[in-house]
Amino acid sequence: MGNVVQYDLQSSFDLESHKKVFQDYLEVIIDRNGTVMYAVPSHQEKLIQMACEENGWSREQLMDICPKRFHYDFISWLLLLVEAVSVWNNFCMAPAPNEAQIKALKELRDGKVYRGDIPDKPLPGVSKKELLAKEGRTIWEITSTQTNS
Repeated sequence: MGNVVQYDLQSSFDLESHKKVFQDYLEVIIDRNGTVMYAVPSHQEKLIQMACEENGWSREQLMDICPKRFHYDFISWLLLLVEAVSVWNNFCMAPAPNEAQIKALKELRDGKVYRGDIPDKPLPGVSKKELLAKEGRTIWEITSTQTNS
């Protein structure tokens, strides 16, 4: 018996393999480059992982940095922070999609795994300094204070 490669949620996303293995299931994140990846173990946890890895932060630093206005809309803040899009079968959260992400959404819809709307056009970029401002301090001021203490 030969080695059988199993396709699952730990695999890199492949549209055709996904369609063979999963029916009526789509929980993915599209990164700023248009790469589709499974949202494992959840959308929020995958976005936390991405933000921490991308910025060299601990989970605690990330939580401390989140502006209070996003405490009850944490996924939206994470999506803006890592410039990503969260996608489910019938809808997506795309606060600031770029052209690569819109193209990926169209490919998912053309592949009949996504049935939701697609943003008409990319939105202008969001300044990370403005996004991450907390109580008058920037993220860089906050993290340098935490690492220098």
